[in-house]
Amino acid sequence: AQVKIRGFRIEPAEVEAALLAHPAVAQAVVLAKDTDGVPRLIGYVVPARELITSGTVESISQVDVALDGGIDPRALREFVAGLLPEFMVPSAFVVLERLPLTPNGKVDRGALPDPGFVASTYRPPSTVREKVLAAVYAEVLGVGRVGVDDDFFAIGGDSIRSIQVVTRARARGVEVSARDVFHARTVARLAELALAKEVDGGPPVLAELPGGGVGEMPLLPIGRYLLELGEHHRRFGMWSWLEVPAGMDFDGLLAVLSAVVERHDLLRSRLVDDALEVAPAEGFPVEGLVRRVSCSGRWDDPAWRLSALVELDTAVDRLDPAGGVMAQFLWFDAGPAVPGRLAIALHHFVVDGVSWRILLPDLATAWEGVRQGIRPALPEVGTSARRWAHALIEEAASPKRVAELDFWRSAVDRADPLLGARDLDPARDVRATADSVRVEVPAGVTQRLLAEVPSAFRVGVDDVLLAGLALAVARWRRERGIDASSVLVRLEGHGREEAVVPGADLSRTVGWFTSVYPVSLDLAEVGLDDPGRAVKAVKEQLRRVPDKGLGYGLLRYLNSDTAPVLGKFSSGQISFNYLGRFSTADMPEELRGSGWRRADDCRDLTVGLDPGMPMMSTLEINALVVDGADGPSLGADFWFPAGILDQDDVVRLTALWCAALTEITEQPGGLTPSDVPLVSVEQRELERWEAEYPGLRDVWPLTTLQSGLLFHALVGESGVDSYQTQLVLHLNGRVDADRLRAAGQALLHRYENLAVAFVTDSQGEHVQLVLDNVPLPWREIDLRGLPEPARQEAFERELAADHAQRFDPAAPPLLRMTLVRMAADRSELVLTAHHVLFDGWSFPVLIHDLMNFYRGGAAPRSAGYRDFLAWLSKRDSAAAARAWAAELDGLTEPTLLAGGRTASGDPVISQLDVPLGAELAQALGRRAAESGVTLNTVVQGAWALLLSQLTHRRDVVFGATVSGRPAELAGVDSMVGLFINTLPVRVGCDPARPVRQLLTGLQDRQTALLEHHHHSLSEIQRSTGLKELFDTLVVFESYPFDRAAMTQASSAAALEVTGIRSFSGTHYPLTLMASAETNLRLSLQYQPGVLGRDTVADLARRLVRVLECVAERPDTPVAGVVVLTEEERNWLLRELNPVRVEVPERSVVELVAQRAREFPDEVAVVCGEERLTYGALMARSGRVACGLLSRGVGRGSL
Repeated sequence: AQVKIRGFRIEPAEVEAALLAHPAVAQAVVLAKDTDGVPRLIGYVVPARELITSGTVESISQVDVALDGGIDPRALREFVAGLLPEFMVPSAFVVLERLPLTPNGKVDRGALPDPGFVASTYRPPSTVREKVLAAVYAEVLGVGRVGVDDDFFAIGGDSIRSIQVVTRARARGVEVSARDVFHARTVARLAELALAKEVDGGPPVLAELPGGGVGEMPLLPIGRYLLELGEHHRRFGMWSWLEVPAGMDFDGLLAVLSAVVERHDLLRSRLVDDALEVAPAEGFPVEGLVRRVSCSGRWDDPAWRLSALVELDTAVDRLDPAGGVMAQFLWFDAGPAVPGRLAIALHHFVVDGVSWRILLPDLATAWEGVRQGIRPALPEVGTSARRWAHALIEEAASPKRVAELDFWRSAVDRADPLLGARDLDPARDVRATADSVRVEVPAGVTQRLLAEVPSAFRVGVDDVLLAGLALAVARWRRERGIDASSVLVRLEGHGREEAVVPGADLSRTVGWFTSVYPVSLDLAEVGLDDPGRAVKAVKEQLRRVPDKGLGYGLLRYLNSDTAPVLGKFSSGQISFNYLGRFSTADMPEELRGSGWRRADDCRDLTVGLDPGMPMMSTLEINALVVDGADGPSLGADFWFPAGILDQDDVVRLTALWCAALTEITEQPGGLTPSDVPLVSVEQRELERWEAEYPGLRDVWPLTTLQSGLLFHALVGESGVDSYQTQLVLHLNGRVDADRLRAAGQALLHRYENLAVAFVTDSQGEHVQLVLDNVPLPWREIDLRGLPEPARQEAFERELAADHAQRFDPAAPPLLRMTLVRMAADRSELVLTAHHVLFDGWSFPVLIHDLMNFYRGGAAPRSAGYRDFLAWLSKRDSAAAARAWAAELDGLTEPTLLAGGRTASGDPVISQLDVPLGAELAQALGRRAAESGVTLNTVVQGAWALLLSQLTHRRDVVFGATVSGRPAELAGVDSMVGLFINTLPVRVGCDPARPVRQLLTGLQDRQTALLEHHHHSLSEIQRSTGLKELFDTLVVFESYPFDRAAMTQASSAAALEVTGIRSFSGTHYPLTLMASAETNLRLSLQYQPGVLGRDTVADLARRLVRVLECVAERPDTPVAGVVVLTEEERNWLLRELNPVRVEVPERSVVELVAQRAREFPDEVAVVCGEERLTYGALMARSGRVACGLLSRGVGRGSL
């Protein structure tokens, strides 16, 4: 039998079938249980293997905790979510050893245990902000409880409801914007954004004009459009029927309405030409807008309903914008014991669909104050409608907005065959001639349209409805022999695009902000029998509309230069307006017992507009979802002039629309190019990737270093990959392999960049495909039966074999784990991965999370690396190119220590520690601090000095890694991914320059380049005209490793990490590795096929000599830095050059004088650009001697 969850009817058998499709599930039963008065779907499963000791509850949101019995909860939940819409995924799973049976052998559903939601039915909010936002999500969407990882749009949210989230969150002290809701989507990420705003001092606020919301307000584009239709617009309004609390009297109602009118300025406005004049709140005659009507309270009485219609019609007649009557309030008073009815009629100049969602809670809030005998205090309004209107007039003249003119002209300047017998004629086709067709979409289709299709296609409900309309119109025209693949539709949006005016906040502003704009929905590239492709095509066309169409109205009505250009064209024969979903969720939870609610029993009490008002379109479609007793219902009214279309034509069109919507709900969905904005890709390519990788959820570009590492992985498809890394965790304690494997799997879920596939697009560019549900490669090896040292030798062989096994970049994940049991309480966990996934900084983050997951902790999916890639895409590459060109200007040759030699065969990597004593390491730290430079600069400077002496060059270049983690990116220090970059370091080793000056100069130049640390090394190299710049690399590992946090995490997991062993390499012949966790430690990684071990050991000793000089004599000139030991010097002078030369028994002065006499014109002394010959030297020294003698200085004076 069907069950009803959150307004949706569900067949439990369908959910059971999905659970049974999982290979780890042998039996499954699904039923609905009430918890805290809320019906929830519970899944009971029996694992396929007999390893169960007890039943365990697992929430759909706590996906990182392992279930008993070997079922991976994250995989189970995501497996089911991949087959069913979100509302059909069980709220909790209960694992049982066996299902309880009745004597007849059937499942005893009554004996199934309670899931015990008190333990946790979801990942609950933990911080204050998360708790506020989770409560607001639940209220606005009308669902039970919301977990911090639940996607706002996947559980029923839309753009209008995002505004309600902003309003209610702000009322509770959490500052977010509607744009934040769209970007963050989940409670966890939205709470992070809110915190970031608080840290940054909050968002900017648009300053109000003098007078605030009071004074002259230019009409917005939609208001000017209404005036353009002519004078018959007095009755053009909106009305709503409300149930009001019993016991309310006229004075109480008047106090409530006065508070609302006082708070919302436009309710006090009058129309003056093409503007509204807003009156001050003080003295405004609210009482004259209210009419009390006595009645019996029998709301279904036909006589009352007829009289109510007459009263409403009369009230609408009293609306008079020019006379300042923008509102009418009809109170049907049934006495103090019966809740009455209140009809509110507002002129459209002052209200739109969003405004009603503001007014209803304000009425209830005001009543609470009145009921308590205090003056009602309503929340403040952010930006007034008057301020917004003036800001839009400025925006309409901005160069950016005017640049949109061609876009809008191309949208309207195209063929659009007539829908009916003729064009719309405003003089003939007025409201009095209008007919309509009402269509109700079947309940099952409505449920799928609201819950399943938006998440499958990543669209809004309105996008889906428009795609169905485009298909229906094209098919309708085809039936009539008209070949037209496109239809021009005039769309309506809420128009509250706050991002257009920085600092604007319209979340609590009442007014008519609606934006109207034309869109051509073109299915030329889509077969009319392919509804899935139609949705994707329409979605992409709508995504190309800038600022959701706001600019069209600005250019059409607020810019006198562009208005005539667009005014020549029709904005479409069809207008479409999706009003969203109306439900009890429109009232905040704390006000739902106040007695104020929508009066559904009066919903059909409606009246017409002015009969002489021109029709706005040949076909006007208004769609709306309303929650009823049987769940949500989508209905639409198709209005049309009877002189252009006939009833049968429109009935046929509505049938085709419903059929198209039904077909769309049966499509599998998929991505479109706008879903992957970080790359440029075509639709067919996305579909090809989706066919090969079913879990595709995003496509990213590669960073410059990722591209380089991937190149090296692909050019050597056999043999050792230099960039394959290995991390070994030494574990003490008994390891639960299933839990540890689940913890590893949870890492892939939390960090989506760990499970990417690297492929090539149609342009030959590499991209990374972000996938869901990628299983972790896992092995277990038991060496406990081997004695020592055979056990350790076997382990080392396993490590080597594992490291030698290359990854296929196109077969994710490029990461695997191996658990090696060495003894009863000692194990080794080997994590092997490709460096293209993450850097050294990420290691401690991963280890901490792994221990956290192992002990049963949870964490939300991190979007950090994607945020980084988005940040990277906005960098100024031209400025970076100029900076690096200036840095390397004049460089004429590379610095190659290996002389261009390469290793033959596999590039095997060896490592040798530099013999750096603790005393020297500490001295270097002190010298760095004293000189005002970092230890990294000291190491780089020493390496430069060594290279200079070894290559006999004063201008040297080597590579260095930089962290690449931008400080302005929130949370960057705890992100996982490959952020580092390799960049050239150029050092001028002038012999006369003191070493200390060399170091400070080096640091200054590196600081100047900080903004450009993300530039591509290959581009930098290309700009120099050299094939390569260097063949040595300096890596200074300086990332945070919180030992206390690691110890705490491992203790909580009852698993001690006693040590960590890591190995990673590069393709360079020689790499200097440095770390300074306590004292400075150095090692040299090298390729034995290029540099022998003895050569590298000799380099290490020479480096120590340079560092000793830096530590002991920082002010010595570069020429004074000695890399030779006394033994080496003696060997060079005596053993390498054993020839004896007779030296005359004369002083140096005598020898120089003799040389001057023999070769007076030869150069004797060089200093910079100045040169002295022997003759000039002797003449100058003679003058100095004479000067000294004349001043009494002689032999023995010094």
